[in-house]
This record gives sequence, C-alpha cells and structure tokens, in this order.
Amino acid sequence: VDNLVQRLHARGRRMAFYGDDTWLKLFPRAFERAEGTVSFFVSDTVTVDHNVTRNLLRELPPLAEHVVDDAHGGDGGDGVEPWW
Repeated sequence: VDNLVQRLHARGRRMAFYGDDTWLKLFPRAFERAEGTVSFFVSDTVTVDHNVTRNLLRELPPLAEHVVDDAHGGDGGDGVEPWW
C-alpha cells in the first residue's frame, strides 16, 4: 500500500497527529507525537476540533520554523529532492 504517511515516515520525517484515532490505529508507529479522540462518536466534531486546536497551538512554532527553514534550503539538500 502506497500512501503519504508511510512515505514520509520511511524518509525519516517527524510527524505529529491530532484528531480522529482511526489514523493512529492505521499508522501506530508513524507519529512522533499524537493524541487521538475516540472515533466512535463521529458526529461529535467539537471534541475533535478542541483536540486539534489545543495541540496545534503547541505545534505552530516548530512548524513555522520548519517551513521557513525548508523554504531557504536549510535542510542541507540540493533543493531538487521532493518533500515526500
């Protein structure tokens, strides 16, 4: 099975995930940091939104730094290699 999560994990990309715990069950070792919400109550979008928002605020500084670093070639790559 070919998918973006497995490709990024195989390339050593560090990933965080917050949201529906189905993804954590599908990819149990792919995420460095994660917090899932129970997917049984699919109609409860408020709980998922609070989980994602609370954790996203914690992730934003490193995420912004990573985006800026990659935009300026700070990863040491040749700038030709695809991000996935």
